[in-house]
Amino acid sequence: MRHLLVIAALALPLPAAAQEWRIELIETGLREYYCTGLVRLTNDSDQVLEELSGFFLIQKDGVQVGRSQGTWFLNVAPGETAEATFETPNAPCAEADRWDYIVGACRLDGAFADKQACAARIEGVAPLSAAVGAN
Repeated sequence: MRHLLVIAALALPLPAAAQEWRIELIETGLREYYCTGLVRLTNDSDQVLEELSGFFLIQKDGVQVGRSQGTWFLNVAPGETAEATFETPNAPCAEADRWDYIVGACRLDGAFADKQACAARIEGVAPLSAAVGAN
């Protein structure tokens, strides 16, 4: 009977892992011909996020309408936030309805970490999507 309880416990689904970093769009604007997006990253983990770099693919109605320039979040301590401005040439900022974050690099504990693993730790607040690791 004891073995059956162990087997039954192993068959239960595991709870989903909580994302540890949150990105949200604070405001958009226009600078010359650049759509600008101010993005805030919140570190809800217990580890310093030494570097997270990447860019956004901006969409309108399911169609990509722009790719932002890349930028970084550096040395974000647990419980802290950092902000970065992403600029996208000739993108229709006001009409964009989805921003997909593409991880370019991720550094933890003095070493670069797997981009896909870092992407899985990010929660995107709409209209930002959860992050996707770049190839």
